[in-house]
Amino acid sequence: MALASGTRLGPYEVQSLLGAGGMGEVYLGRDLRLGRDVAIKVLPAGFATNPVALERFEREARVVSALTHPNVCTLFDIGVQDGTRFIVMEFLDGQTLKDIIGSQALPFPSVLQWGMQIASALEAAHDGGIIHRDIKPANIFITRRRIAKLLDFGLAKLEPPPSSSRADGGEALTVTELTMHGVPIGTVSYMSPEQAQGFPAAPASDLFSLGATLYEMATGCRAFPGVSTAEIFAGILGAAPIPPSRLNPAVPRGFDRVIGRLLEKSPEARYARVRELIAALEVFSNQASLPDMAVSASPASTPASPPRIQSIAVLPLAELTSDTSADYFADGLTEALITAVARLGGVRVISRTSSMSYKNTRKSVPLIAQELNVDAILEGSVLRFGERLRLTCHLVDPRSEGLVWSETFDRNLSDILSLHDDVTHSIASSVHARIRERSGSSVVPFRPILPEAYDSYLRGRYFWNKRTEPNLKKAIECFERALDFDPLYAPAYAGISDSYFYLGYSFGRMDPQDAMPRAKAAALRALELDDHLAEAHCSLGAVEATYDWDWVSAMSRYQRALALSPSLSTAHHIYSMILANCRRNEEAVLHARAALEADPLSLPINNVVGMMYFAARQYDAAIAAARKTVEMDPGFGLARSVLGAALEAKGLTEEAAEEYLTALVVGKHSAEECDAIRRAYEQRGISGLHQEDLAQSIRRWNGWHGHSFDIAALQAGTGHIADSLDWLERCCDARSGRVIGLNTGTPFARIAQYFDNLRSEPRFQAVLHRVHLPQ
Repeated sequence: MALASGTRLGPYEVQSLLGAGGMGEVYLGRDLRLGRDVAIKVLPAGFATNPVALERFEREARVVSALTHPNVCTLFDIGVQDGTRFIVMEFLDGQTLKDIIGSQALPFPSVLQWGMQIASALEAAHDGGIIHRDIKPANIFITRRRIAKLLDFGLAKLEPPPSSSRADGGEALTVTELTMHGVPIGTVSYMSPEQAQGFPAAPASDLFSLGATLYEMATGCRAFPGVSTAEIFAGILGAAPIPPSRLNPAVPRGFDRVIGRLLEKSPEARYARVRELIAALEVFSNQASLPDMAVSASPASTPASPPRIQSIAVLPLAELTSDTSADYFADGLTEALITAVARLGGVRVISRTSSMSYKNTRKSVPLIAQELNVDAILEGSVLRFGERLRLTCHLVDPRSEGLVWSETFDRNLSDILSLHDDVTHSIASSVHARIRERSGSSVVPFRPILPEAYDSYLRGRYFWNKRTEPNLKKAIECFERALDFDPLYAPAYAGISDSYFYLGYSFGRMDPQDAMPRAKAAALRALELDDHLAEAHCSLGAVEATYDWDWVSAMSRYQRALALSPSLSTAHHIYSMILANCRRNEEAVLHARAALEADPLSLPINNVVGMMYFAARQYDAAIAAARKTVEMDPGFGLARSVLGAALEAKGLTEEAAEEYLTALVVGKHSAEECDAIRRAYEQRGISGLHQEDLAQSIRRWNGWHGHSFDIAALQAGTGHIADSLDWLERCCDARSGRVIGLNTGTPFARIAQYFDNLRSEPRFQAVLHRVHLPQ
């Protein structure tokens, strides 16, 4: 029976009932001595003789009195009046977090603010040897001043803090459990797996419950929903919740990793202490990454932490479908997973070219890891049956060849996009302790895609990766077919952009003034649909640099792409060339090296490393890099040209000539042309080689802008200044993307010069001004 208004409990006067629960009633009261409002929690008369209820009531008083923290409701007094037991606490004006959430997600700043406050209160409790055991929204109060207060320590468990062990071997303070061993303690929806199984709670149990609470704050949904206790327990013990960012696009991807770690099934896999959680949450509030947190532990009692995973290679998925013509699907899905895992953050991810070189390989995992310089390998298989797909993945530690993580995903093909994200989140939540933490950026929500659209897109990328003119045209057809099925599919527009770009740059003979506007329009449309698509930013940046000659905007595009996907090798690759052309050579070399780390077996990227060293006038480094590329593929003519140019710049003309001549042969120039250039070298030395190379180049010129630039370089190197300028102006008139080499050197043309002997010419300065490059 509720107490009447005006009832006196010692110096306190009851004014009105605020609320009631199973273990007590809470009243608004007045402290008549100090003239302040208080909250009075009363143990109902029916429980006064119940030893369990009495123990819980007194326990709450002892626990709260031991805590002095701004985010814990302050205890003022405890007493008994005419057989009525009561606790007096500060009066809080506001509402419970449960009432605030309702069924709506909270603004993410509020999730962070209140989450850190609750965590801070929990940290103080744990430091005092107190385990709450019932963290949930109903036990958290938010005041009108937006201060979170942790309530109801009635189920709290007191344990001696690590510093309180007694040297004399005497017993430390303990409290008898309220229930028998094996009986769960807490509220079902927020229980940790160990609590759900009736095992003793530990500080890690509170972290799990806090994770479930933060999940509900961020999404408006319970992490483990269900209509029965059995269904909820099944989820707690065996299911992984949908990542919060999938339910609420305003939630950063990195927050998913924090929640994933809190909701680990194994207590040891969660944060070691609350302070680590607070640091992880501060990352988002500060918008800057924090260094890894050091964990204090006794070496004798704590097993050594496994080595960190700093780099991953995604090997080609095995296609288990009997149709051998379906390789494009497995290859495309592999590429999509590479992109998705790269967005995981905190790890270097090997790019497609290097990964795909291991298709159908018999090499062992340790050998592949050694060749790619990675410390984790993701391998798997894909099986399609009708409109369903089964993807099986294994993350392997090459040092032990043991499984770090393994899972099978069964999906409808229309859910293919969310599958990529599910895989990366599953990896992240399973191996978070071994991956350097990064803050994630918010992403647009996934939308279903028709299987036919995705299938056509994968076919398009399959042809696009071949880089020949006929295959680039086939790729465009496939991307356009994907858009027929799904006109809002951004990656297909990015694919169209990339295909037209290469056709207009140098991998086809399409007029740049026709190809590049098409490429730009497609890239802009892709970004209009999905501004978080790193590849689309690269697509637009490439056109802005090579066609618009808007170097500032192009740099901004590549910076944005790398912010979205730090391991994207193509972004580092092209960005390095742009930087070098703007005479920022040191930065150019750094990005070329970053591209190589992400794609160590790519011939073009290995080659661009040599080119960037050449542009920086670091000839020894250029020679070493080019020789490495030649060793990878002796038939790669561009690397032979780079090596020859660097050797010539060092004065090693005999070796340079041999590389130039080999470049002609492997480049499939006619036998007559190669013989003529060799004879010229034998008769007149390196200058004769260049003169004959120039003559042969002019002879076979057919109006292609890329060839025009090579002729201009040979003209400049052989002293034909006016002729060189004529050819350069012709390149500008054609809007040739090859002018990206004006300030970087022209090893493509098999000559070691940088147009430096033209720099004093007003016409050359006019060319640089025309393409907006520094003098």
